[in-house]
Amino acid sequence: MLDRAIIPDLLERQGDKASIVSRVIRCWGLSESALAERLDPLFQEIDSTKAPITLAFLASGIEGIKVRLSARADTKEAASQVISRYEAKVLEVIGDHVFGYDDTTMEAAV
Repeated sequence: MLDRAIIPDLLERQGDKASIVSRVIRCWGLSESALAERLDPLFQEIDSTKAPITLAFLASGIEGIKVRLSARADTKEAASQVISRYEAKVLEVIGDHVFGYDDTTMEAAV
């Protein structure tokens, strides 16, 4: 029943078949407010161009701050390209404070 009725119904209700890709940049040495201030021009660019990407900060205590980039596109490859483009822009601004990506821990990086 699940495979024949419920899942097809949910997929139909979902609408488009967009792919979402996320990347986490892990940083240390900046407060959330300092990070927001440095990345504000990028937030402005995303808002003004209606780019298919979101940026979010996730405080992680002794693990520093995570900057999550999430992009939505028709295919996974297209979403990954958007992530790569904006990841480069984030790294231009905070690259000196980055110690890892995704699930990298501070212990593993050091």
